[in-house]
Amino acid sequence: MSPRPVRKATNIYKGLARAAKATWGLSPEVVRTIYITVIEPTVLYASCAWAPATGKLGVRKMLDAVQRSVALKACRAHRTVSLHSALILSRLLPLDIRVREAAWLYEVKRGKDLGDTFVDRELERPVYFGDLLHPARVPEIGYESVENLDSQTVDRLAVVGPQIYTDGSRIEGKVGAALTEWRDGEETWCSTLRLDPFCTVFQAEMVALQRAIRRVKNGREGLVNIFSDSKSSLEVLTGLKTYHPLAQEARRDISEIVAEGRAVRLFWVRAHAGIAGNERADELARRAALTKKTAADYDRFPLSYAKKVIRAASLEEWQQRYAEGSTGDITKCFFPRVEKAYRVLGDTEMTSHMAQTFTGHGGFAQYLFRFKLRDSPHCACDPVKIQDVLHVLEDCDMFFRERAALEAEIGVAVSRRHFPEILDDARKKKKFFKYCTVVTERCNKINKAT
Repeated sequence: MSPRPVRKATNIYKGLARAAKATWGLSPEVVRTIYITVIEPTVLYASCAWAPATGKLGVRKMLDAVQRSVALKACRAHRTVSLHSALILSRLLPLDIRVREAAWLYEVKRGKDLGDTFVDRELERPVYFGDLLHPARVPEIGYESVENLDSQTVDRLAVVGPQIYTDGSRIEGKVGAALTEWRDGEETWCSTLRLDPFCTVFQAEMVALQRAIRRVKNGREGLVNIFSDSKSSLEVLTGLKTYHPLAQEARRDISEIVAEGRAVRLFWVRAHAGIAGNERADELARRAALTKKTAADYDRFPLSYAKKVIRAASLEEWQQRYAEGSTGDITKCFFPRVEKAYRVLGDTEMTSHMAQTFTGHGGFAQYLFRFKLRDSPHCACDPVKIQDVLHVLEDCDMFFRERAALEAEIGVAVSRRHFPEILDDARKKKKFFKYCTVVTERCNKINKAT
């Protein structure tokens, strides 16, 4: 690995360090955003080429040094906090794991076989720009919006000829799509499609739309109207620059339809607005998702699914490293699981007092005694008890009233055994965080005064 990206990332951090302090300056969320959007991409540049080097101890240390400094700013923790705790509180993955994650995703995009997860499946890749239709051969494609398909709207828009309604559905982890054709207010034909479970609703909508246009191309009707309640699918199909493979197939079919002197009109309709054809398409799509057992009509996995699988593998690796690590014991009392920690902290404003609570590094007698800032590590409530964060939260007599009030409110004992349970409930978590802030703030004042 070249040290140049590391030097650039370090220089960016130095700028952050001047503007982000423990109690003032840039907020932790802003620091985290700068890291994710600026520093991390700088380090990840060309990661596919040097990812194997992350297995070397020297490279790992170099990456850890870059990340640790920013992670501490992103969670407002003391400089003595371990890297593991800082990464948990700032909701970041270890940088070496991120490098391998980025390299893996690059290989997926290239279509390399990566084992059982993606066997016999292809990534839904954007169409290469050289394979796109020449702009001169692409007819002008647009769609019209219809709020309510009553007789007046039909007359106003001059809707004549067959009407094909399309829809996609994802329910209970299963995905289906459907199209139904109507003439003179009656259904004359329908088709259902099953997609692999990792496909998205957007893919289902696009498949249904593409199949509807293909049906028009294979038919003989001079004009067919296609209705979809997916505005995003219609915008991708009609956009000037689109590289979606299904959209490109549909555009080629439309070009052939126009070349034959025929036409297809596209409409967006509001979902669940009482339009019979649209409601029927929705019903068929749900039925296809839940009951159809045939082979998948479409099985290309989206890039979002690849990212999800790769991130799950990264979190599993990070969880094992975190659990087996010899640091961050206090943080593990609150957050034994990495993924759950990120979910709990995602909507939590990280303050200096909360960082002290989750790490044990702060204004507690035990911590201050380590740096000769106090004569004794013992608590004022009992000369034989060590004053660390777990003591003041669980059984310190100085905070008996606040602890008893909290336990009465949340119905759970305030102990390390119940910390994960408390943090898993939004109501309990909010009250517990308030209690932690009060306790930590008072410890800081007491120990500062003495």
